[in-house]
Amino acid sequence: MRHNLNNLMVTNKLTQAELGRRTGTAQPTINRILHNVTEEPSFSTMLKLANYFNVRVETLYESSEEYTYTEEVEDKVISVPVSKTITVEIKIT
Repeated sequence: MRHNLNNLMVTNKLTQAELGRRTGTAQPTINRILHNVTEEPSFSTMLKLANYFNVRVETLYESSEEYTYTEEVEDKVISVPVSKTITVEIKIT
């Protein structure tokens, strides 16, 4: 959860204080989520954050380790987080 929120904040160049102002969430609450002090924040808080970033609330709870695509190609293993896009060129001779 904290990684997903942190990634969204970094991507959008937001500080905890700015996110708090924009969502109506107290900055200390955001800080506790980011530092894993609050392991189960209220759904209403998470919904406010998700709505601000225009993502599903489930996205904030998802673990990136659980959503990895792995495939073996010619003795090489390729693992990519599902949230990323990768283009693979395979040459068959």
